[in-house]
Amino acid sequence: MIRVAEGVYVETRFKGGNVGLIDTEEGLLLVDIPPNPADVKLWQHQVMEVGNKPILYAINTDDHPLRVMSNNLLKVPKIAHQAVWEDLATPKAPYRQIFREFYKAYRDQEPPDNFGDLMPAMAFSRRMSLYKGGRLIRLIALGGTTPASIVVHIPGEKLLFTGALVVTNTHPDLCMADSAQWLEALAYIKKLSVKLIIPGSGNPCGK
Repeated sequence: MIRVAEGVYVETRFKGGNVGLIDTEEGLLLVDIPPNPADVKLWQHQVMEVGNKPILYAINTDDHPLRVMSNNLLKVPKIAHQAVWEDLATPKAPYRQIFREFYKAYRDQEPPDNFGDLMPAMAFSRRMSLYKGGRLIRLIALGGTTPASIVVHIPGEKLLFTGALVVTNTHPDLCMADSAQWLEALAYIKKLSVKLIIPGSGNPCGK
C-alpha cells in the first residue's frame, strides 16, 4: 500500500482495480473493495495496520461488478450513486449478464440470484459531502464509465480518486460506458483543482 498524502493511501496490486483508504480522526473511509475474497481479507488487514480505528464507510465509485461484488464481504455501510442502488435492487437482463461474466471470472461460480446483500446503505444522485475528523470529502457524480460513476475529491489535499474514469498503463473497460458522458466527465476533472489523481487502475498520476 502506498501513502500518497497525509492520511491517504492506495493499494494498486489487487486484481480488478485500485482501492483507497482515507484516515480521519473519527475513523476510516474506504474507496472501493477488491473483487477477490482473499484480497478483501488482505485489504482489511492492511487497513487495520494503518489505523486501528473503525471503518465508517466504504464508497463504491460505480456499479461495475468489479466494484460491488464484494460489498457483502465487508460489513460496513456502503455509499454509492443512486444508480448502484437501482441496478442492484431491480437488475435488468443486460446488467445481470455483465455481472455474471465478471463474477464467474473472479469467483469461478454463479452469482447470487438476489443482490440485496450488495446494496449500499446510502445513495445520492448528484453531490454528497462528508465531514469527518476535520476533513472534507466530496463525492461527485459524473457518469461515463457507467451511469453510476463518481469521483472522490479531497480538496484539502488537492487529491482525486477517479474510479474507472481514469486508468493508467491499461485499457479502459467499455462494457457499460457512455463515451459522450465520459468525455464530459474528463473535461470536468481537468477543471478541478487537483495535483494528484488516484486512477481506478494503475499508478497515481497528475492531470
